[in-house]
Amino acid sequence: SPGPMTIWGNRECSRLAGYVFLGSLPGTRRFRDYSGPYTASMPSKWLEETRPQVWRHRQGYFDVDAAGSIAAGAAHSFSIGSWNCAAVNNNPFEYIIEFDDEPGYAELMQAVEAFLVDATADVPLHTVFTDAMQAELTAKLEAAGETPTAIAAVQLVWSSLRDRPIVRGFLKDRVLGKKRLVSMADRVCNTIRTADGGRALRPSVINACVDDRLDSAASWWQSWLVFMFDRPIELPVACGRPRTAPCTVYQMFRPIKKAKYEAITPEEEAVSLPLQALYLAAFDAVMLHIVNAVAKDSWLGVKRAVASHMVDGKDDRQIEVLSGYYSAMDVMCLQEVSLAMVETLTRTLGREFHVVAGADASPEQNQNSVILLKKATFRDPGHEITSEAKARMVSSQLSPGDLVVVHCTDVDGVEHVIASFHGDSEGKSAIPAICAVASMAEESYPTAAFFAGMDVNTTTPERSIAEHRLSWDTMLDALPKHKLSTCFGDRPAASDYTSFVARSSLQGQLHKAVPYSTVADHACKEPKDVVLYRPSDYGRAKCWKDCMGDGSWRQDAVMPSITFPSDHAIVAAVFKKL
Repeated sequence: SPGPMTIWGNRECSRLAGYVFLGSLPGTRRFRDYSGPYTASMPSKWLEETRPQVWRHRQGYFDVDAAGSIAAGAAHSFSIGSWNCAAVNNNPFEYIIEFDDEPGYAELMQAVEAFLVDATADVPLHTVFTDAMQAELTAKLEAAGETPTAIAAVQLVWSSLRDRPIVRGFLKDRVLGKKRLVSMADRVCNTIRTADGGRALRPSVINACVDDRLDSAASWWQSWLVFMFDRPIELPVACGRPRTAPCTVYQMFRPIKKAKYEAITPEEEAVSLPLQALYLAAFDAVMLHIVNAVAKDSWLGVKRAVASHMVDGKDDRQIEVLSGYYSAMDVMCLQEVSLAMVETLTRTLGREFHVVAGADASPEQNQNSVILLKKATFRDPGHEITSEAKARMVSSQLSPGDLVVVHCTDVDGVEHVIASFHGDSEGKSAIPAICAVASMAEESYPTAAFFAGMDVNTTTPERSIAEHRLSWDTMLDALPKHKLSTCFGDRPAASDYTSFVARSSLQGQLHKAVPYSTVADHACKEPKDVVLYRPSDYGRAKCWKDCMGDGSWRQDAVMPSITFPSDHAIVAAVFKKL
């Protein structure tokens, strides 16, 4: 038994009270649960003291050095983590969660699923989103400046949509999901961070809006139109940018490019802005119809309870994680960060970290990549070189804010090129981004060490074939050309997932929904997140995955949870200078 003890410093020792000490992150002590001589084949269990005399089992750690590990903060070591903070996920119902505090939650999820398979409930779309609603929407689009050609195109689309069954012909239309005509618009206006630090919430079932106007379709629709077209909103701005004039929500919409989403047709691409408004309005109407049909008197109360855990305290929990267990890291690469969160990071962590967001950080899409540089390691934030990397890519491969790259020098005089990257949902931009950043670093900054924290949005080989997405193995195949490896080794298995999600039936991509009763069997486990580095610069000492926010890993735990605010695990590593 470890018992109460004091260990001074972070130096390695070979044996201690039946445990082998293998180094630590600052503020923690890790031991191998093993009573014999140390060998590289010892069982993969860690015991960690996170507070004096408090011990917990740890999983998700990887041995990468038979000689033991090196402590973060020790001489010639370098620690870096990567975390997709999931700023765009503000739907409290997006993922199935463990939520025993509210019995009505399970009842609501199961009732919605029952509705979706009830053929008698699968009514034509125009009975829910009516022709009168569509006419009002058209008038708003005309007033917003859409051309007669665009209006005619939208009318034509509506004529083909109106008689479709709301479930089989609309919600479960896989092609519609791939075109992103609902989900892209939802990403922009689900939850809008405002310049005053507040939130503007679209009247919808799938965000934190709990207004009583959701009680009826009539009151919801009028508030939806006002939100979308009549309410100017002032957005936050990136550091150093001039403040922009307030704009309407519809003016924040961005075109959907066929170069990035192949399912959309050239004709739809040309009028993708008004089409997004039409599809989103119809989708919100159908969602409201469903929850009012199955739980009219209770669903809003359930939503309030879930939102209080999953959305309202999300930023605070992210700050707790970054300012707590990960406060000692030399670098943290973050993805899907809102501009409002950038300001919060600067305010709360600015004494310890340089907070670097890209020059093209977007206040509309809220999926910005950010780099935190420890001030004790880097006296200044260096300079941003994102544009140099992007110049090597086709412009349509990235959305604003997806990539940020900095060139900086640490206190020991070692140059670094560090990148943070967020990939598109199909992973198509991952390899071009890796190649662009790595080749730029190698050619323009040949003496600099290279690290990149990335959400590459890859999937397993099986899912890659079925869903036409980038495979984890294909991404790995692209690394040797640029002399790169991952924090998990050269060929880590695709089964070593970093995202384990079970989408519910109350979200914008119903074809990805998992039955509530079979979450364990059908939830999606995918390897999406990684730290890349050049083995010629550094050797791996330690790496781990974290789905709890305190350095620990719980096998088969769905993400997010009421305590962990992201659907992506944190991946982190300690490297040693060669």
